[in-house]
This record gives sequence, structure tokens and C-alpha cells, in this order.
Amino acid sequence: DARPSAKEDARPSTEEDASPSAEKDARPSAKEGAGSSAEKSLKEEGTGLSTEEDAEFLAGEDAGLLQDEAVQAKDSRQNDFPGLAAEYWTTKGSGTGVEFDQLKSNSIDYYIQYGDMDGKLKEQTGLEDHAGVRWTGRIKVPETGNYTFYANSDNGFRLWIDGEQLIDYWNGDSWNVVQTSKQVTLEAGKYYEFRADYFEYVGGSNVVLSWSNDKGMESTAMPTSAFYLPENFAGMYISELDTSGEGLTEGKEFQVKVKGTGFTENTSFQVVKGNGSSLQKPAALEVLSRTESEAVLKVSGLGVGSYRIKAVDGNANVASKGMLIVQPASEAGQTRA
Repeated sequence: DARPSAKEDARPSTEEDASPSAEKDARPSAKEGAGSSAEKSLKEEGTGLSTEEDAEFLAGEDAGLLQDEAVQAKDSRQNDFPGLAAEYWTTKGSGTGVEFDQLKSNSIDYYIQYGDMDGKLKEQTGLEDHAGVRWTGRIKVPETGNYTFYANSDNGFRLWIDGEQLIDYWNGDSWNVVQTSKQVTLEAGKYYEFRADYFEYVGGSNVVLSWSNDKGMESTAMPTSAFYLPENFAGMYISELDTSGEGLTEGKEFQVKVKGTGFTENTSFQVVKGNGSSLQKPAALEVLSRTESEAVLKVSGLGVGSYRIKAVDGNANVASKGMLIVQPASEAGQTRA
């Protein structure tokens, strides 16, 4: 492990020295631990995904991150749309003076459990370092109780629940020091306003938000089922992928109805990996029709694996929560148990 200790870390302390082109440090990211169990799971389940990048996405399976891996209908009521509004920014400053600088993109994320944020930050802001994200929305708890929140991040992280700041870990010269909030009483069935800010300074990048309660729930990453978009969210959203029960087979052409809201004549669509990142070779895709709330796509040439549909319009980009599971020809029609 080539990661320097806190005393030895020679990362620059000034904004000038810490330019995006500065050499990345050798600190390992959290994906080393998260990826191993996920890769094993992938191979056992025969999904066709085997890269470290895809393994990172699947690492939180026990926390419910794959509860919607099969394409399924979502509740069409805007107030119940799952996810968090995500604003991706470049940052400026150093140490405890890091600030969000320029807004680069608007997206939706469905969880806060990333073993390596480099690729996501690069895709959303153009930078792997000196970038960050603000997540806003609402949360619901599975049962009434006293809840504690935990954050493990490289670098900074702040958390607010219903306007009260519970975590304030904001220092570009510190990383992966687990933060523990005070207990807060939350009631089942009630929405609570949620905001979290994260930034990456230089080097490794990861962030995981966990919770526990006094009813026996031990610390675990917050599942996708806990997060909901802001009440009056007016952005683009994909609520459902409908293949009309058609089994998706490698190399075969199929149609998919992408249902949601906020689509325009300028909205483009693409197939992306299960973790939301771009494919090395873009899939063949044709938009057959589109309205403000539905687009019909013809897709062909996909290999075995799990995919999402991504909609892009200006600086807004949204990947579906539901996934397209493409099976080997010999397993067409089968679904994962």
C-alpha cells in the first residue's frame, strides 16, 4: 500500500499548487474493499459484468442498491419519485476553505455509496479533482426511532436533515475519518428534507453515507428506498422502462418505451452501463417517437450485461433507475432470482 500517512502526505496545501493537472497521489480508494465481494457476486450470478467499475456499483447490493435491477414500473406520482437531485460543481480553495465554484451539470443519483468518485466527477464536471456534488431531496425511514448518520469520505462531506446540520467534515487536507452524527428522532411515513455536500480535493475519492437506529438496525449504507426527489422537483426524470415483457437477448434488436417527464425535442438518449458510465462503444439507438412524457427507442447490438437508459438535455442528464438485463441467447427469457 503506497498510501502516505497523514504526516507524510505531501499533497499541496494551496489552490495554485493543487491544479487539476497535478499528479494524483497514490492513496488507494475504498473501491478496493467494495469491489472484491461485488465481483464475486457478479461472477456467481452470471450477469456478464466483470469490470472493477461495474463491480463498484454492485458492491452495495445488501443495502438494496439493486432492488430495481429488473425493469419494472415506478409510481408515477412526482412526489414519490425516488432519487436525489444532484448538482455537480467545480470547486476552488484549499484546506477548510474549499467552496463550490461553477455549476457544470444537473443529474439524479439514487444513493450515496461510491467507492471511487473519479469517473463520475469526470463525466459530470470534466475534472476528477477539485470537483463536488450537492444532493438535495427528502428521506423516509423504515421505522420510527432515534437515528445516527455516519459519513466516510475522501474528502469533504456535510449533511443536513430538515435544515439541521448533523455532519461538518470539510477539509481538503483530511480524508476517510468516519464522522458520526448525534441521534435524531425520525418517524416512519414522514418525509424529511435532505441535503448533503461532497467535494474531492486531490487523490483518492470516495463517499459512503450510512445510518443506524436504536431499534436494532446496525450501521448500513442508506438504501435507494430511503431517498426521494424534492417535493416540487421540476427537472427531467425517467420513471419507467417498458419492454412489454420482451426477453432481451445479446445482439438482438428490441424496443423500449422510456416513460418520465421533462423530455423535449432536444433530449437525446443513450445506453449506458449499469453504473451509469458511458459504454466504450456506443450502442446502436434510434428514437422512433417522443413526447414530453414518453420516448420509444429501438436498440440493437448490446452484449450480455446490465444497462440503463440515459437522457441528456443541455447540462441535464438523467440515467434510469430501472435496468435492462441482456441475457445470453441460450438464457433468453430467464430473470435473475
